[in-house]
Amino acid sequence: MHEIDVHAPEIDGSRITFRFDVTPPSDLYRRTTFTLDFPPSIDLTRLPSRLPGWLPLVVLHLHWALLAPCRVRLRYPLDEDTCRLFERLAQQGAETLAATRGVAPPSSAVRIVAEPCAEQPTDVAIRSDRCAVAFSGGKDSLLHVGLLTELTDDVVLVAVTSPMPPLEDHVTARRRRVLEDVAKRRPITLIEVKSDVRTLWNNAFSHSYGVSVSEVTDTLLYTAALWTAAAALDCGHTFLASENEVSETATRDGIVVQLPHFMYAVPTLVALDALARGIGLRYGSLTPPLHSAQVQHLLWTRYPDLRDLQYSCWRTRGADAACSSCAQCLRIALGALAAGGDPAEMGVDLARVLRRQAAWRATAADAPLAPDALPNDRVRRRLHAQVVRHLQDLDPAVVRARLPRSVSHLARWRARWGYRALRRRHLGVDVGLAPGYRREWLRFVDPLLRERVGTIFADSFPEEERSSYAAGLERTETLSRALLPREHPLPPAPGAR
Repeated sequence: MHEIDVHAPEIDGSRITFRFDVTPPSDLYRRTTFTLDFPPSIDLTRLPSRLPGWLPLVVLHLHWALLAPCRVRLRYPLDEDTCRLFERLAQQGAETLAATRGVAPPSSAVRIVAEPCAEQPTDVAIRSDRCAVAFSGGKDSLLHVGLLTELTDDVVLVAVTSPMPPLEDHVTARRRRVLEDVAKRRPITLIEVKSDVRTLWNNAFSHSYGVSVSEVTDTLLYTAALWTAAAALDCGHTFLASENEVSETATRDGIVVQLPHFMYAVPTLVALDALARGIGLRYGSLTPPLHSAQVQHLLWTRYPDLRDLQYSCWRTRGADAACSSCAQCLRIALGALAAGGDPAEMGVDLARVLRRQAAWRATAADAPLAPDALPNDRVRRRLHAQVVRHLQDLDPAVVRARLPRSVSHLARWRARWGYRALRRRHLGVDVGLAPGYRREWLRFVDPLLRERVGTIFADSFPEEERSSYAAGLERTETLSRALLPREHPLPPAPGAR
C-alpha cells in the first residue's frame, strides 16, 4: 500500500506550489512538486479560504486510483464530507480503469484523512452570473466560446499551458495564434495559466489501462486553474467541454463503469459541482446533449468566425497546425466538409490526410454490439459510424474541389484515389441515420443557460428518441447519485415540450 502525504498549498504572489510525498516511491512520478503560475490580474489573496485546499485533490485524486490501494494524509485541515467525496471519485475511477484492464477493482481504492477542522470556514459565496470556461482551442471549448459570448457578457477564458515533451501541442506557433486571435475576435478576457505539472509524471505509467496519465489528469488540471481564476475574478459559473460520448457507460458485474476519459464525464462534473457550490461556484458543461459530430457541425455553421481556430490534433509539431495524418484528423476534416467548410481553414491538409488514412476501416460499425461491451467500444462504434455517414454523403466532386492547389498533381491524384477507396469500402455499411440531440441531457446544463442553449440545439438538430439512450441516461443518473453527497439531489429532468 502506498502512503501519500499532501502538504498545504503554498501561495506566493501569483504562484501556487503543491508538494506531496509518496511512500514507497512510485514509478508514476519523476518528482513530487508542481506549480500553477497565474498572471498578475489574478489576485490569489481573494480566493475563498477553502479553495486552495481542494486543488491538490482535484488534480491528483485519479493518480491515487492508479496507485490503489493507498492512504492519503492531508497535512492541513479539510472537512470530512470533502474527503469522502474525493474517495468516491477515486473509487469510481479505480473501478472504470479495472474494467478497462479486465481485472477486479479494489474494494477500497483510496482512504483520505485530514487534520481536523476547528470549525467550518464561512466564506462569502460568489454571487455573480459572470461565466468562465476552460479553453484549449478544441472544437468543444470553441463551441463554448461561441455559445457563451452569444448568450452572456464579459466571458473569461482560462487556458493552461503546460508542455509535456516530447509532445509539442502546448508550444506550437499555431496554439499561440489561437490564444491571441480568440481574444481579438470575441469580447472575452483570456487568462493563461502556466504549469510544470505535465512534466511531473511518467506518462506511460497507465498504458496498461489504455490511457496515458495526461489523459486522466489534464481536464482536472484545467478545472483547478479554472476555479482559481473564476473565484479571483468573481465568476459564479464555470464550464468545461463534455460532449455526450464522454459520458458513455456500461454495467459490468453490477458496477457502472465509464469511458476511460470519465474525468470530464457528467457524473464527475455533477459531483464537483456539488463541492464548488459551497463557495458559490457552479460547474458543468453546455454540451452533454450533443454528439461529437454535432459539436463540430454547430461550431462550423453557427460561429464561422471561430471555426478556423479549431486546434484538435495533439500530435501536431513544429509549424504545422495539425499532423494531417491520424484518424482524428480524418474525422474532423470530413466533419468540416460536411458542414460546408474547408479543412484547410483549421490547418488540416486534406490531401495528406486522405493519402495517409486511405486504408482506414470502420470497426464493425454495422455489426451488433455485445450487451456487455465496454464504453470505449461503444464510443468507438459511434464515432466510426459518423465517419461512415460522412463518407457516404460527401460526393467525391465536393472533396476534389477542396484539395489544396499547392500540392503536386501526383499528390492530388493519390488523395482522390484515397477518398474513393475509403468511400467505396463503406458505401454498403448500414449505420443508420445520424442521431439527434439528446434533450433529456439538458438537465445537466447550468440552469443559467439551460433553456436558451436547449433552444439553439432544438433549432439546429432533430431530437433523438429518448428510448435510444434511456438506459445510458439511467446509468449516468445512478452513478451521479452514488457520487453526490446525500443533501444534493440530481437536477430535475427538463419539462415536456
